[in-house]
Amino acid sequence: MIHIFHAVGRTSFLLLVLCANQSRSLLAENEDAQPKKNTRHHVLWMMDADGNNLKELFTSPQYTSLGSPAFSPDGSKIAMDGWESQNGKNGQQAHILVINADGTGMKDLGDGAMPSWSADGKRFAFSRYSPYGVWMMNAEGTKRKEIEKNGWGAQWSPDGKMIVYSVYISGPNLMIYDPQEETFRYIFPAGEAPFRQFYWNSCWSPDSKSICTKAMTKKGKQELITIDIDRGVKGVKVQYNVEKKEPSEDSTWHPSGKFILSTIHSPEEDIKQFYEIDPTQKQKPRVWKPGQKIEWPRDICWSPDGKKIVFTTPED
Repeated sequence: MIHIFHAVGRTSFLLLVLCANQSRSLLAENEDAQPKKNTRHHVLWMMDADGNNLKELFTSPQYTSLGSPAFSPDGSKIAMDGWESQNGKNGQQAHILVINADGTGMKDLGDGAMPSWSADGKRFAFSRYSPYGVWMMNAEGTKRKEIEKNGWGAQWSPDGKMIVYSVYISGPNLMIYDPQEETFRYIFPAGEAPFRQFYWNSCWSPDSKSICTKAMTKKGKQELITIDIDRGVKGVKVQYNVEKKEPSEDSTWHPSGKFILSTIHSPEEDIKQFYEIDPTQKQKPRVWKPGQKIEWPRDICWSPDGKKIVFTTPED
């Protein structure tokens, strides 16, 4: 397994090589790398779709936690949220950060979380803690507009025609907003959603007909589901459910539409790993082989051409 760690101002990673008959560890580090206690930050990593060319792409001394990476439609930029949780800030003071796809040129667009690009790359849908709700803004961080004060976790569809987010109005539900017509519609009839909670960081299918999201059943079980947005309850398909080892909130649909990548707690290894899900088949998620040596990946996103993936790793 590969454990990836990072220390402030330095680049270092620890490779733990587990052999069948012998356990040994190999420390691979650059010439000045020297981890420091209590200074670990989240890191944004990039690797090829075949698992090769893993590299540290971005970390910030100010924003110690990074999450919800999202490629721009042309693949030239990556947006994410950053948190100053280790600098005396509370957990609700996230900012939206944008970098070039090579990890350079970071820009802070101000407060917000979970940025999602419009199809033309000119706007974001995102969430805010204060004032709470779902918002839109230009890609430069200007002209902020509130969409829904009760909404959370907005995701723009690949065709640019819809924004989906969770709401709690007469019970939990998922809302579809049309930014062109400025109209709203529920995915489930009001008060009839078959779940008691919908989580954030859902992802769209490339054809903009379905979403994948994490939800909690009325009995308290967490499930990873796909939903045909035009079929409501009949369009729900459970892709993964488990009593104790829950899936992460963030998943990413491959641009080909053939599979979904998520991070799920492995019962065999007792860690979170990349898992792939075929949304058309009735089979359990399986460990994604190109990333099977990565431990504790967090939020993930495919590049638009499906050739690369970016993901974050936690502090420890």
